[in-house]
Amino acid sequence: MIVLPWALAISANGYSQTPQDTATLPLSINACLGNNTNVVIILPTGEATKETCDRIGDYAKRAFKNRGRFLDDTAALKEDLSGYAIVTYGTPTGNLWTKQNLKTVPVAITKDKIVVADREFKGTNLRFITLWLNPGNPTKPWVIYTAQNETDVVGINGVFHGWAQFHVAKGTELLQSGYYSHEKGTWVVSERPDFGFPALTRQQMYEDYDTFTNIVEQVFPLTEVNRQVYGVDIHKLLSENRSQIEGISHTEQFVDLINRTIAACRGSHFWVGCQRSKSAQGFVDEEAYKHVDKYQLYLSSANKGNDIAILLLYFKGNYYTLCDGVCEGITYPKGLRVLACDGKTPDAIVNALAQSGVSPSWNFLSWDYDRNKYYTTHFIPFPKSHSPVVIQLAQADGKLLTLKVTADKQGTWRMPQPDRKPLVALVNGNILYIKLPSMDKNLIAFYRKELLKYTGEPIHKVVVDIRNNGGGSDDTWSGLLSLLLKQKLVLTPKWAIKNSEIIHRYMARNPNPYHESAKVEKIAFLNNEEFKVIEFSRVISPDPESLNLTCRIFVLSENVYSSAGGFMNICKDSDQLVSVGLPNGQILGQGSDPLAFSLPNSKITFSIEAILDLTDCKTARDTHHIDVEVRITPTLEQLLDYYNTGSDVPLEKRLNEHDPFFKKALETD
Repeated sequence: MIVLPWALAISANGYSQTPQDTATLPLSINACLGNNTNVVIILPTGEATKETCDRIGDYAKRAFKNRGRFLDDTAALKEDLSGYAIVTYGTPTGNLWTKQNLKTVPVAITKDKIVVADREFKGTNLRFITLWLNPGNPTKPWVIYTAQNETDVVGINGVFHGWAQFHVAKGTELLQSGYYSHEKGTWVVSERPDFGFPALTRQQMYEDYDTFTNIVEQVFPLTEVNRQVYGVDIHKLLSENRSQIEGISHTEQFVDLINRTIAACRGSHFWVGCQRSKSAQGFVDEEAYKHVDKYQLYLSSANKGNDIAILLLYFKGNYYTLCDGVCEGITYPKGLRVLACDGKTPDAIVNALAQSGVSPSWNFLSWDYDRNKYYTTHFIPFPKSHSPVVIQLAQADGKLLTLKVTADKQGTWRMPQPDRKPLVALVNGNILYIKLPSMDKNLIAFYRKELLKYTGEPIHKVVVDIRNNGGGSDDTWSGLLSLLLKQKLVLTPKWAIKNSEIIHRYMARNPNPYHESAKVEKIAFLNNEEFKVIEFSRVISPDPESLNLTCRIFVLSENVYSSAGGFMNICKDSDQLVSVGLPNGQILGQGSDPLAFSLPNSKITFSIEAILDLTDCKTARDTHHIDVEVRITPTLEQLLDYYNTGSDVPLEKRLNEHDPFFKKALETD
């Protein structure tokens, strides 16, 4: 039950002791603003001087530029803000709106300490960042940026924050990050949020797991493919993991088991969580949508991984520091090879991650197809409390270095900012360079406008840069091609889906002429596994405003996913398109949106890509579609130079002198 401000019970510490359903609190500060477009930022007028108020206000306006309305506290006190997510800046007494409403939050801030629930932090010049509920509307969040001293409010966003419900810091040093919990009538600090997951009996766990197994066996298209590529027996895996239910008792343990199983299956778009979709009606319980973010946040916070700012490069089976850094006064240059972390080799840590499950993210864990092993540059664990993580490094000459990092002393690592903005530019006089950072359909209007500027120009080559593109809509890359091509491009995909009852029901919900033409076939190179095979044509016709180009179009590819991978792969079906770059670590190919499901008792949702792309395939590995047509073969030094050349370097100089991908496109006919 939510208790509104006029029903407060004030403790001796000055904050409410009225029980509150913490499951209604946002799970993190980041979650407060991610989906809220109606935001008001409240600025102080009650600090010691007007100059101080102005300084804090100017800082807040820079921090939240173009992200909401700005009101001073006196105006905010007169307005109905129940429809807004609220952000406040200022000390507890200097921001008058905060002063009036802070008593709803289980915190007390004095000149020599900050008390958060049952935890006390003594000291001066402390900063405090927290979330709570808008006192006028508990369905909307309130994010508070405050400090003991008004001078410490300016710069407060420099504290590494957002993933928890509150943070206490001195300067930029984090003293505590945590979550609120209400136990036996008392507020306490917890290491994890109160997720509010459904409580499960062991019988309900078995029911959910058997439902999950049935769906995987009917929908997952890579059972035989992954047996051949990875050596994983999906049927055996599902059976063995079911036996683990006997040893678990909590919902958190059960979602860990589901997540581990999904990770071990090594599917495409196969993870805990789903998007709301009409096609999922009847397959996803409406109640389950309420738990999507909670389960994903739990898995993100519960799993191991590199949450610290040490950037690594994976190169030919080894890991290297990606950029220069300084920690505790010692300089660590880029290109140092990582030998061990807390006495374990990187491969040993990564293999353990592959077994224990990872965060539900498309690029957390990858596969090196040349060396047949998992890899991830996020394997360094986040240090617990002030216990350091000890990393052994080696220079090229064999000299050893030791790096120790703690939660509050992670060092400073210089990484130039990459250029992630969409871009169209003519370089070297006759090469049209197009940066396509995401498959966002809204970008087509931008490219249409920019490409019109080059009508009639003597363009000899086009370079489309999709590196680090995580996907989106196929309409984006097809729309871009229609603005470039003179001749229509005819694609002839060949897809396979399981011939199962669940697939039939999904197809009935979404009738499609492609599905109606599907024929049952046994795929010889997949041990004669039976699928419904769909073959069709897709035509990309020139737009009336197309540049009508007949020159080669080179697609630069590295670390792509989903529809970006589909774009990379259609290059093989066109003499005009050429993919250039490095092989991918994730399963690619063309496909459609993943199917979504939920489990009846736990309300866990999960997504599965149901399509197996058989286009141009002769082996199981071919169905992963991970390779480019023209591979680059850079040295370690060349890659380090490329990644450490930021957008501050002029584009033409960056491409011609520091980019091995672009250089390869230049020398390829």
